[in-house]
Amino acid sequence: MEKHDITTQTDIQKQILHVSREYFLKYGYSKVTTDEIASSIGISKKTLYKHFPTKKALLEKVISSTIEGISAKLEPTVTNDKVDFVDKLKGVMEIIANQTSQISQQFVNDIRNMDIGLWNMANRLREEKVMSHFGRLLKLGVKEGYIRDDINPEMLKLIYMNSVQSILTPHRLYDLPISAKQGFEMIFKVFFEGALTERARRRYLATKSSLTESNQTGEL
Repeated sequence: MEKHDITTQTDIQKQILHVSREYFLKYGYSKVTTDEIASSIGISKKTLYKHFPTKKALLEKVISSTIEGISAKLEPTVTNDKVDFVDKLKGVMEIIANQTSQISQQFVNDIRNMDIGLWNMANRLREEKVMSHFGRLLKLGVKEGYIRDDINPEMLKLIYMNSVQSILTPHRLYDLPISAKQGFEMIFKVFFEGALTERARRRYLATKSSLTESNQTGEL
């Protein structure tokens, strides 16, 4: 772990948070000590604890600031009136995938295993700070005619959220030959491009039409 220089006293808390985020996300919470964080900045562990009374308090701030950072990156992408829905969707996908790729499986394992309250806090913040942008974007897609108007955007957001939370977990990813970033990209692909080929889609629509007609005439 490399040393990080610190310029003024007022930078200490910011630098502690920056280095802790870097180390926690890369190596995992359980693999990093406060001694290592303090040493890399060039301060004593006593000074570190003046700013963050416990290692867990530091972790909580890392989680909240990381999610808020993702939200801050998403805001200008979603609200940019100079690009259309498709470009905004690609931008959101890239931001979420890139940020997720920085999070190691060790870190996710640690959060899930050490404290369910922390895991729930992370999920709540993700819904409030990140998925709210995604929901706004989906509503815009319906309004501008990019998403079918017979699909409720809130339901689509919930389906996406639950897909991410149930699929992109450590034990699931362990069984799949993909990274978290590839998993996000695959979920986006299925959601917005579909899994069926054009040939299969036409066949499905024809079958769906036949089933609808049968139901209307009372046939089984």
